Amino acid sequence: MVQGKSRWFAIGISVAIGFWSATWAFEPLTVARSEVTGAPSKSAEEKVLDELENRLNKAVVQGDVATFDQLFAADFTHTSQNGRFRTKPEWMKGRVQGKTNYVSFDVEGVQIRICGETAVVTGLSKPSWREDDGNLANGRFRFLRIWAKRGGRWQVVAFQGTRISEEKE
Repeated sequence: MVQGKSRWFAIGISVAIGFWSATWAFEPLTVARSEVTGAPSKSAEEKVLDELENRLNKAVVQGDVATFDQLFAADFTHTSQNGRFRTKPEWMKGRVQGKTNYVSFDVEGVQIRICGETAVVTGLSKPSWREDDGNLANGRFRFLRIWAKRGGRWQVVAFQGTRISEEKE
């Protein structure tokens, strides 16, 4: 009886080692991990896109129309939180360099996924702005931004924002 239990124990250990080995064998080798945090380290392209995202966030608060014009592709489309769809010329119309209603534009939870010459950026923005009557307003929005690499440089081709409801489910 002891010999039977030993055999099942050995089989169990072998199966466990096999599963453990298989998980290591199929782990992607292309993802480098930070030795301190265990989080994936950023590729060179992700770092470039992260910097471009930071430039856009600063441009919102500074009213930097020149940055928008440079980073938005000619065929850029913008879908607002209320569903309004605009082309680049429609979105840029009436914007004046250095003029903005935004007081702050904080972003967190940014994820960058690169698929060849296209990148998908998602995150949570928490802007505050002055309404036309001067009152301060703020909100929380999930956003999706699509970048395309054209002629060796990244450009935004599409954006969509969705307001996060304050209601508890």
